[in-house]
Amino acid sequence: MPPPGEDYLCVEPVSHMTDAVNHPEQPDTGLRRLEPGEELSGTMRLRLETLAR
Repeated sequence: MPPPGEDYLCVEPVSHMTDAVNHPEQPDTGLRRLEPGEELSGTMRLRLETLAR
């Protein structure tokens, strides 16, 4: 659902937990540190559907 009074919704998919950089005490936040020249890739599929109100 969009924010109250708005007709849009922004979605930003990530592969790590929300605010991962501020939770170093967590055993696995999904955040990965890459050394210079290293690469990390992945695939994501999104399916958008209208929700019944």
